Amino acid sequence: TLVASSPFPADFAPRQALAARPDLGDGGNLRPVVDLLVEQIEVADFVVLNKMDLLEQQGGGQEKKDELVAVISTLNPLATVVPCANGQVPLEQVFGPGSHGSVVARLNVEGQHRGAVAAARAQQEAAKQGPSAACTACEQEEETKHKQHDHCSNGHSHEEKHAHSHENKEHSHDHSHGPACGEEGHTHSEACGHGHKHEHAETPETRAAKRFGIRSFVYSSRRPFHPLRLKEMVLKWLPVSTNQAINGEAPELGDSPIKAVLRSKGFMWMSNSHSTAYYWSHAGQHFEIRDEGDWWAAVAEEDWPEEQEQRNVILADWDHSSGFGDRRQEIVFIGVNMDEAKIVQQLNGALLTDKEMEKYVARWSAVPDPQHPAAEALKKPKLGA
Repeated sequence: TLVASSPFPADFAPRQALAARPDLGDGGNLRPVVDLLVEQIEVADFVVLNKMDLLEQQGGGQEKKDELVAVISTLNPLATVVPCANGQVPLEQVFGPGSHGSVVARLNVEGQHRGAVAAARAQQEAAKQGPSAACTACEQEEETKHKQHDHCSNGHSHEEKHAHSHENKEHSHDHSHGPACGEEGHTHSEACGHGHKHEHAETPETRAAKRFGIRSFVYSSRRPFHPLRLKEMVLKWLPVSTNQAINGEAPELGDSPIKAVLRSKGFMWMSNSHSTAYYWSHAGQHFEIRDEGDWWAAVAEEDWPEEQEQRNVILADWDHSSGFGDRRQEIVFIGVNMDEAKIVQQLNGALLTDKEMEKYVARWSAVPDPQHPAAEALKKPKLGA
């Protein structure tokens, strides 16, 4: 993906629709410009930041350049970020033997989500334990990435119809957990790909992210949100001008910890819709919650993907103690100087209470999910254990 560095901050902020930007070549589309910009960054294996010289000439200086690199690297921690001027990029950096090839671009929504979750969790772990923790996380993810690469080369398409698409009630659950690139201890020159090297030294992206307070974390819970409390306690406070989830209402004035968020995305579980997996998507001034199809727990096992690797990924998301399968909150938050504890507290306040959860269980136990023998087999203790 090629990014024009100098206008990017301005394009990231406004609420314009693509219909107002014919220069972006999408006709009369009403999709927000920022949505397209973020998508193009997040699906790329390489992000080329062109016109960095103009950014400096406009008075940005090195600090603005570093800040842009840090933002892009946080939006897509799996990509190699290549700053340049006049579109001049060394071919060996993108196509040479050390490059990681096309991996991110072949992922669907869930595959990208898994990569973002893995990277954010690696960053959280590295912050707690130091640079060596990020390398350990990347090594763990590297094995999965190699499996993904091999599987792709054998003709498997990540757009196969196993997918979270409510139009056909099928699912496209990608079996790859993306690598935790871009964290402490990693060099983007090797892109955490084939033959990548570990160096226990901060990258420019990591240093810049620390300097500007840019970071990410994963919010996780095994309880559904209460729709009304979610609106009042969280959604109304998001720092956006276009919020489709609350019918376009203006955001609440005043301070809220969630206003430090620049980008957030992930799967969410709502108490008023037991079978449907929703996708939370916030970028710049735009926010929406969209239907991504059914949770795997609501899908009969014979309709799951045939590949065992993909089934293993589904089962890895399973909560064997609750009986609700893969239903969960799993949202990645990216922002500047975020107070994670307060944002988590704000989100937790929108979850069902213990009493509400009892009623929820009673209501939906009358409409059980299909049987899942594979999940039950994992739940049973092994003989001799």
